[in-house]
Amino acid sequence: MVAGLLVAAASALAASAWPVYHAPGGVVISYPAAWQVAVSRTGLIGIAGPRAAWGRPVALVSVLRGGGTPQATVDRAARLMGDPAPLRLLGAQRLGPGRLAKYYLRAARSSDSGTAYVMVGSAEGRTAAVVIVGVDSVRDPNLRVRAGIFQALLLRVTVP
Repeated sequence: MVAGLLVAAASALAASAWPVYHAPGGVVISYPAAWQVAVSRTGLIGIAGPRAAWGRPVALVSVLRGGGTPQATVDRAARLMGDPAPLRLLGAQRLGPGRLAKYYLRAARSSDSGTAYVMVGSAEGRTAAVVIVGVDSVRDPNLRVRAGIFQALLLRVTVP
């Protein structure tokens, strides 16, 4: 699955002229033109894809002060994403210096079947870290494309 995601990420990265959102602290987030950005009062950045019959893909971005290790940041964020339903790790991928993504399947409490795919990624800089969490329905027929977009978000973010 992870190898297929690299191909999807490469095609998503080839997208021309993505709009950008300038977050506090010098962080710059690029996102697909067809997606929408909303920012909460607490600074949580939501990026939502176009609506579809199966739902809507969503990525949440959080800018953290200070740097750390991508592994520790991703693991902390994943623990928070495991509630209300537990996450099952599918794989991990180092996407470059200071960038790590882990892929999970959110399982329904009543069975082993998955209800959503969850990507938790971190891009670490000298003075800040960015956590991107992507959630997508297992029923999404373009899941690999969406996974590539989530990876592209992580690869294209600028972190000071």
